[in-house]
Amino acid sequence: MGVSGWMDGTATASAALKLVTTTGTGTAAKTTKTAVKGAVSQVSGCNVVFALDTTATKLAEGSSYEFTLSGVPTTESAVGGAAMMLGSVGLSVGKVATGGFGYSSAQLFNALAAQAAPTGKDLLEFSTAVATVSRGTYTKGAVCIQPASGNFKAAVSASVQGTAFKTFPASLSAKMGAASACADMGTGSGTQMSTHCVRWSVVNGTASYTALPTQMVTVNGALATVTVPDKVTCSLGGSSVPIVVTSSAVPFSDVKVSLTTSIADDEKKTDNSVGITPNAGEVVTLKVGESTGTLGFKCAATVTGKELKYKLDGTDKAVFSLSATTIAVTAQKAGTKPATPAMPLAMVADKSTASSTVVEGTCPGMGASWIQLAPRNLNAAPMASAADVRAAAGKFVAGAEGAY
Repeated sequence: MGVSGWMDGTATASAALKLVTTTGTGTAAKTTKTAVKGAVSQVSGCNVVFALDTTATKLAEGSSYEFTLSGVPTTESAVGGAAMMLGSVGLSVGKVATGGFGYSSAQLFNALAAQAAPTGKDLLEFSTAVATVSRGTYTKGAVCIQPASGNFKAAVSASVQGTAFKTFPASLSAKMGAASACADMGTGSGTQMSTHCVRWSVVNGTASYTALPTQMVTVNGALATVTVPDKVTCSLGGSSVPIVVTSSAVPFSDVKVSLTTSIADDEKKTDNSVGITPNAGEVVTLKVGESTGTLGFKCAATVTGKELKYKLDGTDKAVFSLSATTIAVTAQKAGTKPATPAMPLAMVADKSTASSTVVEGTCPGMGASWIQLAPRNLNAAPMASAADVRAAAGKFVAGAEGAY
């Protein structure tokens, strides 16, 4: 682990060394501090190296020195703030060429005071110390912000800085009284698989809450799946049934899916799509706000082909795979269109409740149907309380349903 502010360059470590000399005793004692030339030469993780200037080649043995380290970010969590006095501070002295000669360790250094948020503000933090996302996609509910204790005392909104990482929605917003605010988080398909430092800006609520800490986000290379059917039917001289395309994750930018003819790899380059023609220019683009789409094709009066192929494209195609690379096509003669098709529609009693009615229906042949439910009286106001519902139920007369 390291100091995130030093690692990403948003904070800079500096240090100063002074020779402490005391002359005289008792009330006549006098302490003098003389600066020793030097500067920070290396920062790594939680370690800082202070190198003496060439004019100060060595330290005086048996003398006292005061070392001050500055630019150390304070703790970014309530747990860390309350446990500052449990930290360990170590100081070693040595040569760059040969290493340390000795060190002083102050375990459980009680001079480090517990830290708290500034007066009038509460600490704002993430629900988990490390978030995990899969590159090229948005991970659902990957990030949540919350007060260090209790619920939000004021409305708060926050957003990610930069463009490498994004959230959906773009801003996390919580109303007063809410316990937390969450969002999906994603990053591009070319983002390095490692743990990244992500910085946030608190846009609203700065009068009541502190800034958010640096967030650690681990990026993995897990693949997402574009789900497509592997077989479908079409009417001779007509069209296929709709081919629905979905995905297991929302792409960070986009993924495109289309149908193409299937040409075999044999010497004759056999066309396996004779009589089967993908709809011209039809492409399903999956992205934020568009999680599904449909494809289709036409069948000639005579079909000797057997399949089409799926084509995967788009900015994030490298992190997606198709559930099927080809789609088997069965062509059949269209049935006779009925003059008055039977389209039964009924409530499913064992799946319905007082507040939720489930209905199921069938459609004729290879067609499609849409089910639309609407109140019998569109101008009627919904009942606002359980008492109103009970009163209405008491007036119900069996056999008079629909006698509104």
